[in-house]
Amino acid sequence: MNESNEFKIKGLAEAVQFIADIFKQDPKAGSFRDEEKRHLPESIKIVSDVCPERIRSALGGNKVDTIVAIDGGSSSLLASGNFEIGVCRASMVTFHNERRISFEVTPEWIVPAGEGLSSPIISAFCNTNQATMDCVSEWRFMTNICREMLEYSCLRSLAGRDDNPAMILIDGALGCPSGVDPADYSDLLLQLHRKNKVVVCVSKSSTLRWADNCPLLSRMAEMTMERPKGDIWFLRISELRDGYEESADIPNLYLANLYAGLGPILRLDIPSIYGRDEESIICALAGHAEDPEFPGYPYPLVEAHRLARILPARKKELFGLIKMLAVDSGVGDTVFDAAFADYHDRLNADVSSEILALGPIAL
Repeated sequence: MNESNEFKIKGLAEAVQFIADIFKQDPKAGSFRDEEKRHLPESIKIVSDVCPERIRSALGGNKVDTIVAIDGGSSSLLASGNFEIGVCRASMVTFHNERRISFEVTPEWIVPAGEGLSSPIISAFCNTNQATMDCVSEWRFMTNICREMLEYSCLRSLAGRDDNPAMILIDGALGCPSGVDPADYSDLLLQLHRKNKVVVCVSKSSTLRWADNCPLLSRMAEMTMERPKGDIWFLRISELRDGYEESADIPNLYLANLYAGLGPILRLDIPSIYGRDEESIICALAGHAEDPEFPGYPYPLVEAHRLARILPARKKELFGLIKMLAVDSGVGDTVFDAAFADYHDRLNADVSSEILALGPIAL
């Protein structure tokens, strides 16, 4: 043990230098890398001349009468080496004239998935949500895939509503969920377009990288620090590849600051069929991002997130319910604990206040 009791960390200086080097990159010296193919549609590419000079300012304060937000929540409940049981649900909340008028939360789905295991519950889920698992290749993603399909079921329900024209906000990127027929997804977006319902997908993070692997959203935050205070802005960063036409299911990608100040930089996916209305759409979106608690992030999505999230207390409750039913079905109590106990929690539990009082220990 080091007698000086100095807490040493290896690699700290290198990590700080790595961050500093990222923000020294000249945006004009390179272009953007495409995301992994599963994250970026084949129909679009990132433009090569993205730079601060192409940023456009927009006027905020515009609002739409009716706005709907959709989000999903998911979490792992218990896991072993080759299988996992998760939980997911989705929410949809409607605001009219800035007041919440309705909300819906789907039932929670308990999702068992494992290597080589076929689950009747998964089959029931697919039948209920008009989906198929044919394209699912990795069981570890099953809970997230089911969450996406629940979000899709919320979106599908909007096609049959004849209420006022609405903007529909979806958390995440625009894209057909796994297990959903792409033709059905495209038809749904086209139906919504014909009913004057504008779909906008909002992402708080993105896998897009600068040419030298710099995280795009972080770099843009640094590049736009000197813009005028109170400036709401957006920047289109994608274009259609040759042979593709504007449509309801092919997005244009934007970066945007929706707050008249320094808000979070968001990635927006707007169907390319709305290309000529991009500024009015973003201005309307900014009009719903003025909540002082979360400035720059659309408040309907904040509410949808709160309704859909799986809180730790609920996870603990569901874990206990699964254990109780498993024991009732004949699984031994000690066998269940041995298989699913969180040994990290057990190991951390013996870190008493007396040990912490000794201070950092250098190994």
